[in-house]
Amino acid sequence: MDLLVEAHIEKAKELIATNTCDNMFNMIYPFSNENLAGCLKEFHLSNKDCLTVLGSSDQALDMSLFNAKSITAFDINPLTPYYFYLKKAALMANLSYQQYLEFFCYLDYPDYWKTNDNAFNKQTFDKLVPYLKDDNLKFWSSLFDTFTSLEIRKSNQLFSFDESSYQTLKQTINYLNETHYDELKEKASSLDINFLNFDIYRLEKELSQKYDFMYLSNIIQYTDKIIDHNFYTLTEEESQTKQLNHYRQMIENLGKNLNEDGKIMAGYIYAIKMSHHKKAIFNGPVRDKVFKDDSFSYIYFPAISTIDFMTKHRFNPDIEQDACLIYKKDKN
Repeated sequence: MDLLVEAHIEKAKELIATNTCDNMFNMIYPFSNENLAGCLKEFHLSNKDCLTVLGSSDQALDMSLFNAKSITAFDINPLTPYYFYLKKAALMANLSYQQYLEFFCYLDYPDYWKTNDNAFNKQTFDKLVPYLKDDNLKFWSSLFDTFTSLEIRKSNQLFSFDESSYQTLKQTINYLNETHYDELKEKASSLDINFLNFDIYRLEKELSQKYDFMYLSNIIQYTDKIIDHNFYTLTEEESQTKQLNHYRQMIENLGKNLNEDGKIMAGYIYAIKMSHHKKAIFNGPVRDKVFKDDSFSYIYFPAISTIDFMTKHRFNPDIEQDACLIYKKDKN
């Protein structure tokens, strides 16, 4: 067995067995916690070269649904591509829509406030095995040989517990609309990614290809963690301004790898009108000061938190909005 794959298997087994994780970035998101249906339709991805955070794989799968020409995915967590190929295997195995949801959903399934005892069930996994190849087969088979299905899936260290109800997922992830799911199944055999086990620092320094579109998810929310500077001598506003200015410079550097008219989804911002300043990106006055020129703009759509609340409680609260911060390189 390849030593790197063996190391990944041992890491996954450790996360499941000990149920401890010292770094949130080592967990796999079961599904995207962003309103991709509200966001991605704005970018006309057909025949485009795309770069995305891998995470749950849902961004990459939606890009495939929209006929992206190529998809490069990056993630600091080396376990995420195994999950992409598990989802691909489920599509290739021709799982029905309900079978797919039953296998991958754990929280709020089959109804609200419940957990799904059939998640990652072995009978369905056995149907996926013929479509898992090489390293991906070794990885998942080793986990299923060592642990029960629920021990794997309900681990809140291998998998994040940040999971919306399936009723919300159907509204916010394009391929999880039932009609679109069947469309994606037809493309399943050609689904693929070029994976870079990079954080955003290395991404900024080592990208060589040019892209039409880059999707950076909510990385902007963690500028206090990804930017290696000591801000303790600064006021909160000074620190947040410095963090966002540094992040802006990283985006502009990534912009050198954009094709003409290319765009970067520089940051997914939850409930953008909420006034809470613990994270720099949520401090509206600071954010507006840093991203104030014509290189940056916003698109707005219903907040995933509002959609999730409405599906669970069955009444309409005041509609909040999520937003995406968009960068377009100045042609001058």
